[in-house]
Amino acid sequence: MLPSREQLQQKVDAIPRPPVAIEAMWDGDTDGWYVCLTAVLKTDTGHEGNHLLLLQDGGDIRLFNGQVPPWGEAVLAQQFGEEVAAKFGVPFYFPSPKQPETDCPHWWERDQGTPCRRCGVPLLQNHDPCPWRGVCYFCHLKEEREKKESQWTAEERAGPRCHICGNPAKGKMGESHACLTCLDRYADYQCSRCGSTVRILKTEPHSEICGVCENRARVEAMSHDLKDEIRAVFANSGKIAAMRLLRERLDMGLYDARDIVHELCEGG
Repeated sequence: MLPSREQLQQKVDAIPRPPVAIEAMWDGDTDGWYVCLTAVLKTDTGHEGNHLLLLQDGGDIRLFNGQVPPWGEAVLAQQFGEEVAAKFGVPFYFPSPKQPETDCPHWWERDQGTPCRRCGVPLLQNHDPCPWRGVCYFCHLKEEREKKESQWTAEERAGPRCHICGNPAKGKMGESHACLTCLDRYADYQCSRCGSTVRILKTEPHSEICGVCENRARVEAMSHDLKDEIRAVFANSGKIAAMRLLRERLDMGLYDARDIVHELCEGG
C-alpha cells in the first residue's frame, strides 16, 4: 500500500538538519519497481541521503496489462517531493518521473549525467557491461521491440497481442490472448482456499493456494510475540521499518512483507 501524508510528515519532522534538495530515485528487486524519496543532506565530505519513504503501487505485471504508464508511485513521489521541497525552499529532483530507471545520477552527480539519446532522461552508466549504453533501459527495450516487430507480417502487427509478452497471439489462455511460446510456458491453477485463478510459469513450483492466501496463512502461523513486535515497530517507526523486520525474520519478498504488514497493522 502507498503511504499517507501523515507518515511522510513524521519522516520530514525527523530530518536531522535542513536538506539541500529532495530526491526521488527508482530502485527495484525481484518483487518489482519502487521509488525512494530522500532528503539530501550536506556532509563534511559531500552529501548523503536521509530516507523518507519507499513508494510502491503494484508489481511488474502492470507492464503487461497496460496499467502503466503513468506509474502510481511516480505520481505520488512527484506530489510528495514537491510539497517537502517547497516546505524547505530547496529543489525537488526526480530525473525519471515517467518510467523506472536505475542508472540516473543522484542530485549531487547531476552535472555528470548524459541524456538518453531517445527520451532525454539523464544517465550515469558507469557500470560494465552495459549493453544499452547511451539509452535508458526502457528505450533499449523499445528498440529491441521495434527490431522484433519489423520481422512480423502486417497481419501479426494488426492482430491481437499476447497479454504476457506482447508478441502476436496465436490462441487463448482462459479469456486472454497468448502466443504459442507463452501457451507452452504458462499454466493456470485454482487456489484451493479462495478459489481464485492464478497464472504461473510451469517451471515454477507452487502450492495449492494463491499468494494472498499464503500470506494469510503466514500471519496465522506467526507467534503472538512476533505479531506484537511487528505492530510495535509499525506504531513507533512506520511501515517500512515493520516490513524490514518482517523480511529479516521470515526471509520474504518486498511485496509479501508489505501485504502482511498491511494485514497485521492496517486492518487488512
